[in-house]
Amino acid sequence: MVSVKDKKEYIKKLIISFVLCLLISTTVSFVITSGLLSNHSLSDSINYLRKWIFFYRAYLLTLALYFISFHFIFPIKKMYEFFWKHRWLIGILLLIFLTINRLNGDSLTFYTDVIQPDKMNELGYPIFGKYRSIRSDEFLVGTPQLLSSLFGKSAFGKYSYLMRGAKTIAVGSGIYLGFSTLAVAPWKLAFAVLPAEMAYSFCWYFTPIFAFLFSMELYYIITKNKSVSFVGSCLTILSSYYLWWGFSTYFLSCPGVIVSLYYFIKSDSKLKKVLLALVTALCFSCFVCNLYPAWQVPIGFIYLVIGIWLIYSNWNEIKDFSKFEWGTLIVAIVFAFALIGSYLYDIREYMAVINETVYPGKRVENGGYFLYKLFLYSQCMYYPYKDFFNPSEFGVFYTLFPLPLLLAIYISIRTKFKDILLDGLLLIQIPMLFYITIGLPPLLAKLLLFTYSTPTRMADIVGYIQVIILVIVFAKYSKYLSFNKIFAAAISIVVSIMAVRASKNNFDGYLSLKLMIISFGFIFMSCYLLLSSKKKILHRTLCLLLVLVSFLTSVMIRPIMVGLSAIYDKPLAKEVMEITKDDPNGKWLAVGGIWAPSYILACGAPTLNSVNTYPNLDLWHKLDPNNEYEEVYNRYAHVNVVFSSEDTRFDLLSPDSMQLTLSYKDLKKTKGKYIYINGDFELDYQNGYVNFTKIYDESNAKIFRIDYLQ
Repeated sequence: MVSVKDKKEYIKKLIISFVLCLLISTTVSFVITSGLLSNHSLSDSINYLRKWIFFYRAYLLTLALYFISFHFIFPIKKMYEFFWKHRWLIGILLLIFLTINRLNGDSLTFYTDVIQPDKMNELGYPIFGKYRSIRSDEFLVGTPQLLSSLFGKSAFGKYSYLMRGAKTIAVGSGIYLGFSTLAVAPWKLAFAVLPAEMAYSFCWYFTPIFAFLFSMELYYIITKNKSVSFVGSCLTILSSYYLWWGFSTYFLSCPGVIVSLYYFIKSDSKLKKVLLALVTALCFSCFVCNLYPAWQVPIGFIYLVIGIWLIYSNWNEIKDFSKFEWGTLIVAIVFAFALIGSYLYDIREYMAVINETVYPGKRVENGGYFLYKLFLYSQCMYYPYKDFFNPSEFGVFYTLFPLPLLLAIYISIRTKFKDILLDGLLLIQIPMLFYITIGLPPLLAKLLLFTYSTPTRMADIVGYIQVIILVIVFAKYSKYLSFNKIFAAAISIVVSIMAVRASKNNFDGYLSLKLMIISFGFIFMSCYLLLSSKKKILHRTLCLLLVLVSFLTSVMIRPIMVGLSAIYDKPLAKEVMEITKDDPNGKWLAVGGIWAPSYILACGAPTLNSVNTYPNLDLWHKLDPNNEYEEVYNRYAHVNVVFSSEDTRFDLLSPDSMQLTLSYKDLKKTKGKYIYINGDFELDYQNGYVNFTKIYDESNAKIFRIDYLQ
């Protein structure tokens, strides 16, 4: 019990601490935001100050420093015991805080810079961090499609008539307020009850927050070690792999299934069992319905092993289930398959078309050399700070590979293969490792469903297995981790050299000598501490080191943005929304970069050349009646349009991008009514087929109405 005197002392310290944090944050935010360090005078700095950026920086920095100050006020052990006890409540409160403050991590500043850049709103820039052009799959594809579902007569519908400017299935890519959305992304239903910016923030952070909580809970179920479970979740969700990609839902849904089933087995409350069965059904359907086999297949093998371990470890409780428990599970299974069936039925047209595309539908892989990717943890920590050409593709887990694999083999032998989970993870790695080194025979690859994956994607998931093994070995078998100091140092040096060498061999010049030395130091210390972690002090030191690596890797990857000002505060956005309000069925074409159609789509315009998540074959065949270019347009593709007096043609720019050179004489076939031009492209007013009437012209953004002559 805390005495009254101690309580008063704590309150006093908290008040003083808050005032100090507020003063420090305000000062630092002013100096940085005003440009005072750039030799500006104080008066110039005040005039330059972006007030809302300054406010949010001071506000968020105050809270961050205030949290840090708790470590100097409260006993650290008791504080973290409190955090652990209330971990789920803290996660939910964090999500509510982010939602209310309309924060997100999308790189929408891209639009601030390329669309009417002189008409910017200061909240179109990040509060912290910088936008990442490599995340174009979000700000050019996912976000515009999601936001387009807020507009028009088809808002929140199963079909969108804005995407592709044609009837398009919106169940997965948009916001469908229907049953099948529960199967694939139930968090999107937030758009039904929250303002758009808050709902967007909720959806943005829901996946990483609950992926972190479920992963931490899964590691705790496996190890019964709180600190290592937290470390494991940091290594997983704060990894370069997870954050440079689009927050894969598999790291929420798969742990969610196991965690919910585990507590279903252990709980004595009937109400809790019903709720846990419901969460199990939702998580399982979410895993099945997020269709990306390249990761889905290998992750499925991992959780098959974990599921078998869960059943084996709890068989005595399972076989004594009551009729109520079996009935609840059966209902949950039926519900899950009803969700899956509903979703697959709703997207049947998409599946039929995409499976017949050149890209990605006809892709088949039997494996190939990508083992080197597992060693790139030596460089991925620097991606946020030093430009790398594709950090998404080469983002990996910090694994210390091949050390976890070697330790798992060693421990399995020492324990005579009695750990079904560790042994199972070792077993499923064997074909995966062959697949990413020399490849597999076509028949074996097909039987294992590996033909649906690719070597680079498989390498990602082999890395995930290393993280799980690292957590198991570190938490459960530290008694075996007391190697001779010279031996531990020698192994650590070898692993460090292998990792740094992999970076130099494959991306020579990315790591400077200084960064190589830093990477070597981090890896050496991590390996050495792991091999000596029987000692408690070294065990704790390794926990802190791995959390530090995770923090440095993750903290600057994503920008912190407020709301959707980068899109909707532009004069162009207001003009497009005004036109589409009066003429909701008028189809649009956008010229001036692949971002132009994405932008007006987000503003509610039915955009013919917005991203074809599956090909608009009805339109393309009209423009190409002899199917001469079908190999080009029969694919998922960004569509860049230019107009010409020559014949219409399609040119492939990359596997997921094409250029449509549209003849003026064929423009009528599109039934387009408006053209948005971003930049200096000049139309041919004497083309003889159409007239163009300029209805908007501001800051290098023009809108024309199309009038057909014949």
